[in-house]
Parts: sequence; C-alpha cells; structure tokens
Amino acid sequence: MKKMADGSATVELSLLMPVILFAVLASIYLTMHVHNRAYLAAACVVEAAGGGTESAELLFSEQPQRSFEDSDRRRKAAYTSRTELPFFYAASWEIAEEAVYEKVRPLAAIRNVKTAKALAGKGE
Repeated sequence: MKKMADGSATVELSLLMPVILFAVLASIYLTMHVHNRAYLAAACVVEAAGGGTESAELLFSEQPQRSFEDSDRRRKAAYTSRTELPFFYAASWEIAEEAVYEKVRPLAAIRNVKTAKALAGKGE
C-alpha cells in the first residue's frame, strides 16, 4: 500500500501545475497592463498641462496614438493603445486615457472676485 501513496503527490501536482502557471502569467499580464495605463495617464496630464510630449515606454504594447486639442480656454490630450499578451495574441486590452487642463487667466479671476465683493457690499 505504501507504493501507491508515493506517486499521488506527482499526480496531484501535475493537475495543479497548470492552474499555478496560469495564475502567475495572469498576474504578470495584469501588472503590464496597469503599468501601461498609469504611464499613459501620466503622459496625458503632462502634455495637457503644457509640459510637452512624452516618449512611450510601454510594455508589450503598440505605439500609442496621440490626439491633442488646444483652444483659448482649455487643452485636451488623449492617448489610446492596446496591451497584448506576447504569446497569446487573442488576449488584448484597449487603453484610453484623457486629460483636460482648463487655462487660468489671473487678471480675469481677480476682477471677478473684486466684482463679486463689490456686489456683496464688502468691497469698500
């Protein structure tokens, strides 16, 4: 009876190993996706605030597509990309990040505050 019990660990581990391998690869894939998403979010904020464009350092992802709008009142930057698993190309996640920066005009803001105080009767 002892000989039959010795091989049971090998059988159990052979059944459990694909589950463990899948969990490890899924966590690596999720980490790559979170890294790419955080990197694109930071690049959007930097570009919308006027800091210039960022070079992409994405893991297992295509080059991001950039769109930028600049008007009198605001700047808007957006990046889109796709994270793909290197050995299983059917699995891919879209990443889309956007940042909007409202331009501030200090003189207009100060005039608005003074006007509001004057209307409230506290500007004297």
